[in-house]
Amino acid sequence: MNKEENKFTEKPVLEDEPGYVKHKYLREIGREDYLGFGDSKTTDKAEIKRWHKFKEAELKTGVFPSDSWDLDHVMMKYLYEHLIDYKKIAARVVDLSYHKFTYKDKEYTQVELIDKLLDLCLYILATPEDMNKRSVIYKKYKNNPYYLERKREYESFTDFEELDHEVWNIWAIVFPSMWW
Repeated sequence: MNKEENKFTEKPVLEDEPGYVKHKYLREIGREDYLGFGDSKTTDKAEIKRWHKFKEAELKTGVFPSDSWDLDHVMMKYLYEHLIDYKKIAARVVDLSYHKFTYKDKEYTQVELIDKLLDLCLYILATPEDMNKRSVIYKKYKNNPYYLERKREYESFTDFEELDHEVWNIWAIVFPSMWW
């Protein structure tokens, strides 16, 4: 087998190799699909070959092609991770309670809407069966207002549609103030 053929039988980049993206916050909530393409630890040759083709396309364009079929959740994962960091960093630089917003006839501060977004994203994205049951984030999930309201972990995708819309409606209100 020549080198060109061999590159498609190799496994994708994994956590102990250069090029691996850690996605700490997604891993904490049990999301191991942070690479944007199925099971990154697969041994299926056809899937590995497809992954490498997607990786080559990403190197050319900067976009991982498989992200487009699930763009709603790819964007939500991006928003979740970046809201966590934004809140940590911006809170040291700006007053996140300064700006006031009205959502569903109730007034919120910027930090309250960020927390609401984080709760929504956590509820929608988390895979509790893959979470460390002793972790702080698992306890946070179990005390999440959206989880407590529904009293269940698993819902169909259509059940999440309303919550997906709520995420993007809140984001539309608060995003002009999301800078520091």
